[in-house]
Amino acid sequence: MDNDSQIKKGILEIPILIVLSEEKYVSEILQVLEKQGLFIPEGTIYPILTRLIKLEYLEYRWQESNSGPPRKYFKITNAGTQYLQENLKTLEKLFLTIKTLKKLH
Repeated sequence: MDNDSQIKKGILEIPILIVLSEEKYVSEILQVLEKQGLFIPEGTIYPILTRLIKLEYLEYRWQESNSGPPRKYFKITNAGTQYLQENLKTLEKLFLTIKTLKKLH
């Protein structure tokens, strides 16, 4: 696994939670992320979504589809929003530290 993959693996849930401030199904989530240059394989997103549901950071509902099987729509919960805000603060501090260190060295 390359460095880029290792870094992404640890923080992928953050952009997913950001995208799910509005209800979406998996294909929509992936499209939004891809438009921003973040490519996540479909097989990678399902375990992340399952983990976030178990932690009660996401909720979902099923909806019938005109073009195939029912779709599972996901949305962030209040607990998920709090978790996201805490992690965004942590990342901001980390990025600031990295930026400062780069200037010093």
